[in-house]
Amino acid sequence: MTAIILFAFAILYIIACIEDIRRQSHDAAVRRQYDKREKERDAFMEMYGADDDAVAAALEEDTLRTPLAETIRERLKKEANVDHTANMNCFIRSCNLIPLGILAQSGKVPSDFIRGEIRWDRYCLEQKPGGIVCSPEARAMIERFLRWYDDELVANGFPERLMQRNPDVSESVYLTGDDYRTKATEIRDLDKLRVWTKVFWPSSRDGISCDLKCICSRLIKPV
Repeated sequence: MTAIILFAFAILYIIACIEDIRRQSHDAAVRRQYDKREKERDAFMEMYGADDDAVAAALEEDTLRTPLAETIRERLKKEANVDHTANMNCFIRSCNLIPLGILAQSGKVPSDFIRGEIRWDRYCLEQKPGGIVCSPEARAMIERFLRWYDDELVANGFPERLMQRNPDVSESVYLTGDDYRTKATEIRDLDKLRVWTKVFWPSSRDGISCDLKCICSRLIKPV
């Protein structure tokens, strides 16, 4: 009987050791993947990220309504039917669409955008007499802007397309592996973007979140 008990304990010990080895191997693989992703993200940011000074300059151009800022404003109206400041009650008035368009002329995006995925629909709200409500018109306008922005960046040398994870992929499934293209679709191939689902570039996936108002967290504080 004692021999059987000792044998059983030995088997359990071996199983526990095997599981521990598997866990350590998995953890090591995750760390390698994380380090690889961070190096790739840093290299991408170095090449295509707009630093704080560039973002501040674009924000100032918008404030001063420089010729470039006014050109972007008119192009958005004509090419994408986007005038985000037209509705005084809509929260997308505070989104920095013109500065984003200015930076896109150099094929650059704010570095904060490369650090993570973009909450594109956070400010698609409107103040109504009964309170604050979601605005379908604002959502549609931001979506039109994102499609214009995506094309504008690529036309000016940006190498990646904005994407959105597929509806059958849980938000808890991080798109870090090389198979992310089976889990997400470029927004240009989507008839409509899904609300409450962030958009991202392949090099920015699985990062922290940012939004269209806070294009540089050190320069603009989110509401």
